[in-house]
Amino acid sequence: MGDKNTAFFHKSASYRRRKNMLKGLEDEFSTLKTETVEMAKMATHYFKDLFSSKGTSDCSKLLESFQPSITDEHNRDLIAEFTKDEIVSAIKSIGPLKASDNQGAFISSREITDNIFVAYEILHLFKKRRGTSKKGFALKLDMSKAYDRIEWSFLEKMMSRMGFCDEWISIIMKCVGSVTYSVVLNGRNGEEFHP
Repeated sequence: MGDKNTAFFHKSASYRRRKNMLKGLEDEFSTLKTETVEMAKMATHYFKDLFSSKGTSDCSKLLESFQPSITDEHNRDLIAEFTKDEIVSAIKSIGPLKASDNQGAFISSREITDNIFVAYEILHLFKKRRGTSKKGFALKLDMSKAYDRIEWSFLEKMMSRMGFCDEWISIIMKCVGSVTYSVVLNGRNGEEFHP
């Protein structure tokens, strides 16, 4: 029945909304807060704290252990203007109402769980390759947690150490630094904040 405007759909959606409704939060003193305004303040405070800078320790030794690997050619490619042909090619590769082929979680004929099976198959292939000359590695990243915990000043210093040009670093830091968050609690957007 999907998204059709039917009584069944509305009952299902209403049930899901009631089921997912947050009815209370416990504060640091184990006091249960049930008022929506109090819960929103608590949630916003929690995420503001989570995303705020904790300060950086001296990371110069770590940075020194990395050798610059970005060449002048890499930098020229990174900051080069897009050509009309590149833009047309990118748009045509997307097609109507679908993501590009490398964004498996967003292709309408696939489910996000398909990526789990693909990852399993890749790991299985690596396991079968042991002892051969074909080498490879797998790297699992939890981007949410990795991103939540990186100090932006460290990111900037690391990119510089790797050899990225100042113009590229500035572009990336503008992207990273321009983010805003808002906690959605029971369907209501909370106060916007900058990490």
